[in-house]
Amino acid sequence: MAGGALLALASGLLSAWLQDFSPARLSPFLGTKPLPPGPLYMLNAGGIASAAIGGCLALASRPALAARLAPLLAAGRQTLTLYIAHILIGMGVLEEMGWLDSGELARVPAAAVLYCSAAVAFAWLWSKRFRHGPLEWLMRRVCDRPAP
Repeated sequence: MAGGALLALASGLLSAWLQDFSPARLSPFLGTKPLPPGPLYMLNAGGIASAAIGGCLALASRPALAARLAPLLAAGRQTLTLYIAHILIGMGVLEEMGWLDSGELARVPAAAVLYCSAAVAFAWLWSKRFRHGPLEWLMRRVCDRPAP
């Protein structure tokens, strides 16, 4: 967790420093924005992901908390469905609302919390009735066919 946080911080600082000293046309490639996804974005995102995974593992290792985090297991088993929903529904709604290009970062955490809450609730409710998420089921249906 600490290593991931350190990597995210270092890549963000390096990006800011390099952008101060590089020509403007190189700035997008030295940034930590997702488009275009440059090397510092990849390091930054990897660091954030590593810190988040480390935090989740630390929480899950506590038996008292593990039971309360059970709804997250359903979300973890439906990652393909939730990822595609994030692109089509989550980003689509934000685009229609004009939030993606507004430049207002204050809205991002609210949108993320709203989507993540809805995604976990959907996954948990879906898992009560079905073993796999909708797209996970479809993927298994297509990929588990015997070869001719």
